[in-house]
Amino acid sequence: MVLVGGAFNAGQNEHVCLMAGLNRLWDKPYRSVWERGRDGGGASPGSVGVFVLIEASYHANERGARVYGYIDQICSGREGPQSPDCCIRALAGGLAPGPLHVISGASGIEPQTSEEKNFLDELSTAGLDLAVRSHANVLGWSKDVHFLAGLALAAIAAHRRAFYDPFEQSGYEQPAGGDAQRFLVTATGQWRGAGAALVNSLELTSGH
Repeated sequence: MVLVGGAFNAGQNEHVCLMAGLNRLWDKPYRSVWERGRDGGGASPGSVGVFVLIEASYHANERGARVYGYIDQICSGREGPQSPDCCIRALAGGLAPGPLHVISGASGIEPQTSEEKNFLDELSTAGLDLAVRSHANVLGWSKDVHFLAGLALAAIAAHRRAFYDPFEQSGYEQPAGGDAQRFLVTATGQWRGAGAALVNSLELTSGH
């Protein structure tokens, strides 16, 4: 049993100044992360705190805990400035066709956001029926905590077996119908720290 989490305070002036100095701060009127690329991109920081309890399934069952979902696979990488889709490609490439619900870590920072969107579009043409949500659209981008927030959102959706309504109004995030059982959580980052995880519902992994 491991408790994993942290917090990010978007109001720290030093962080805002650093992002502005790196030209990675979105300082224009609100726009979906998927729409910011044409104006250079940028992230809107958000204050987020989240903790996730990761536990062996047999241990959780023995103590009668509520199991929200299973992390089926997880991948981390991108120690340098290579493409952020390396982990997404490693996990999603072998998935069977069918619905896949994506909790995207896209922040609005370019070119990483466009690169992830392009790869997700590729998956949509390869037999996977994608529904995408970027939680930066509603929570802001929480840097190191952002991936954990995505995992928590995926676990809640897996427990409910229902996906969230679109987080933005650009038309890229479409309503999702039917049973939600498979979730891809991505962590695009801004330069380093990319990752991805596959989260399954309890019913989909009932044989574990």
